Amino acid sequence: MASSNRIINGGYEAASLLPWYGVNAGVSNKYSRTGTYAARIEGGTWNAYIQQFTAAFPGETFELRLSLAIAGSAPSAPVVISVLFYTVAGVFLESGLIAYVPGDRLPPAASGVWYDFRELTSAAPAATASALVIVNKLPQIGSPDILADDVELQGAHGAAGASPAEGAQSTGGLQQTATGMQAAPGTAEVQGKSAGLQHSHPSDGNAPLAYVTNSYVNLVTVFNTSTSAIAKTIPVGSAPSGIAIIPKLNRIYVANFLDNTVSVIDTATYKTIRTIQVGWEPAYLAAAPNGSRVYVSNSSDDTISVIDTAANATIDPPIPVASSPQGIIVSPDSSRIYVASSVAGTVTVIDAATNLVVATVADVGGAKKIAMAPNGTRLYVASDEGCDFVTVIETSGHTITGTIPIGVGVEALLLSPDGALCYAAIASENAVTVVDIATNAILQKIGVGLSPVEMAGLPDGSRIYVTNFSSDSASVINTSTNTVTATIPIGTSPSAIAIDA
Repeated sequence: MASSNRIINGGYEAASLLPWYGVNAGVSNKYSRTGTYAARIEGGTWNAYIQQFTAAFPGETFELRLSLAIAGSAPSAPVVISVLFYTVAGVFLESGLIAYVPGDRLPPAASGVWYDFRELTSAAPAATASALVIVNKLPQIGSPDILADDVELQGAHGAAGASPAEGAQSTGGLQQTATGMQAAPGTAEVQGKSAGLQHSHPSDGNAPLAYVTNSYVNLVTVFNTSTSAIAKTIPVGSAPSGIAIIPKLNRIYVANFLDNTVSVIDTATYKTIRTIQVGWEPAYLAAAPNGSRVYVSNSSDDTISVIDTAANATIDPPIPVASSPQGIIVSPDSSRIYVASSVAGTVTVIDAATNLVVATVADVGGAKKIAMAPNGTRLYVASDEGCDFVTVIETSGHTITGTIPIGVGVEALLLSPDGALCYAAIASENAVTVVDIATNAILQKIGVGLSPVEMAGLPDGSRIYVTNFSSDSASVINTSTNTVTATIPIGTSPSAIAIDA
């Protein structure tokens, strides 16, 4: 097969992104790898990316080529580079390439040096009609803009039998650096599952299992909360983010951020039994306690998708909410859904019987994560960067009743089963802060791993599990002493966590 580039305007010499689609992105003529222009992907704490659909056919493999640099000298955020395959109807099939490029690989464009990325995809599966190329800058406080130039998706020779690039191995469509090998300067380092992760069947069959999304490698890792043994890793969609469990149905629902889907996993077989198309960039999801519905916050089209768990299908139309929905939670009686919208700075209240918005709570700052008192009477809302407090909302009147000073950069909130304590994961401090709800007093700060982002607790409240995104681990907190009693390696980039109790 003759070599041919499928990307249009990969050098951005049209002085625009088109036909690329960008979020927090544009073009710049300040720096370029070749020519005059390059794509500019904004730095900072928001997600930013460029993407383009192009033709692809079953059995084809491609080599993705592009050059990256940073517009500045501050530490760069990591970049995730993807090639995803779709049907003619736009239904996601599988990932052909997911590559994680650490920020420290990207040189300043002012130096005249660029990082050259070259990787092969896996073969496009049956029914493929298009490929989606995504260059995604991850959120990081203070990170500089990223420049991309000379993007090509070249058809590789011998499409049906092409092998991944030297030094990389294919695992379920993912490219990852082979264990023990070092990426040479100027070539892509693609990080996959952590070396040394031991898989085994749990020895304590009665202990709850924990399920963790590994965002950069498209996996869910399952471990036993009694023995810490890894039971299974389950392939899911692209960039899994939120996770929810419905124990009575033996089902887990995983939001896949980059391919706009939700994976449905059978916990008896550890198999994905359905993939559901939802809105744009699903960030988080929440299951109704009665098990009938799963609600998905679609962060880039400002909607909530409603999944009927009996049919494992969406109930259309999706529910419109305020700008950039993030954290979502359902009341204990399954009658109300609460959605935190970070750009709007609001909490939207939805009636579950009608799927209609019944109230909006304003002035909540950059509302990002949300927790609820066990009795459903109060909400606790953590805000995006710049806010050092948690907002308290009374649910009967949908009014703000106060704030709790905790610190800047709260990534997750968890209430104790009796509602007396609030645990707040603060990524910038690599710590979990313990707050007395009655007095708003900070009782303790517990050091955990790097960049704690999510938490889940055992039903009896005896232990809390904290995912540490940047140290590929989970910290186990004994709540009777508020100390870390164990650290569990759980694979690359652990983010959301849920416990099947």
